[in-house]
Amino acid sequence: MVDVAAPSPKFLTHAELRRLLEVARERKLRDYCMILLAYRHGLRASEICGLRVDDLDPAAGQILCRRGKGSLTNWQKLAADEADPSTMDEGKRPERNAVACFQAPRRSPLCRQQFHGILQHLDAWRTCRHRSVTRTR
Repeated sequence: MVDVAAPSPKFLTHAELRRLLEVARERKLRDYCMILLAYRHGLRASEICGLRVDDLDPAAGQILCRRGKGSLTNWQKLAADEADPSTMDEGKRPERNAVACFQAPRRSPLCRQQFHGILQHLDAWRTCRHRSVTRTR
């Protein structure tokens, strides 16, 4: 029996990631913030879309990363250049009774398919070779 090696994972280069974040920031601050948090905190699309307003503690500079697929949920420090994500939706904080940090235009929570759609619509994303946002070389 022939042992076939599994294909190696594909990663964004630092230059590709920088370009993706630049284009996202020009397009919409919400998109920039989602991509930045997903990258920095290793969040899957469903995890970033599931981020709730009460998962953020701006005073302590922390974010609660609720993990899926059996991983451990934990609090992580926000970097100094990471703004409060709930204020990144074009300068508007989610409504007081809102649950989701990142909302669609009709104020419903974004789903992972919408997050992937955001990535696909970014011009820089079309020029990237890979789909993995949360990994770099």
